[in-house]
Amino acid sequence: MDEILRLAEAQKQIGTLCWALYWLSFTCLIQRDFERAGAFADRAVSLAKEQGIGIWATAGELSQAATVVVADPGRAAALIGVGLSSLEALESRCYFHSTYLCFQGEALLRLGRVAEARRAIDGALAMTARTGLSWWDAELHRIRAAVIRAEGGSNAAVREALTRAVAIAEQQGSETFRRRAAADMGTT
Repeated sequence: MDEILRLAEAQKQIGTLCWALYWLSFTCLIQRDFERAGAFADRAVSLAKEQGIGIWATAGELSQAATVVVADPGRAAALIGVGLSSLEALESRCYFHSTYLCFQGEALLRLGRVAEARRAIDGALAMTARTGLSWWDAELHRIRAAVIRAEGGSNAAVREALTRAVAIAEQQGSETFRRRAAADMGTT
């Protein structure tokens, strides 16, 4: 991470630095290191707004929102909704749109808004099926399992969603996502 940041800061293109800061925040989100994710996202948003680079400001704001999914799920759900609307206004449904729908679904689930969480997750899965950008699908299926559980679904249905999450993570080589889904499977 330090090397990426050093190289990006050495570039004369501010957009490159905004991009790098955003992706560093996103890397920390994958690890659920919300403190570091927030610090990188804060820098990305500040710089992008200062320089008028809307897409990276919005992307950074989405990362900022995701950092509070556990601590303040109501705020996370609302801010992610605003950020995703901004992406649509920019006509920029990006490759990370479904990712933030996943964070929003998790936040809504934490708030007990199960039907809304289901819509967010189902929408994200439909989006990844349509676009082929399925790199977050393991997490989507893991959160889908939590939604099924909250809906009162059977242990078999929960286990099926988690098994799918593990299989996708293994196929994609994501040990982080595999461990997370496997840990949830242990609670079923």
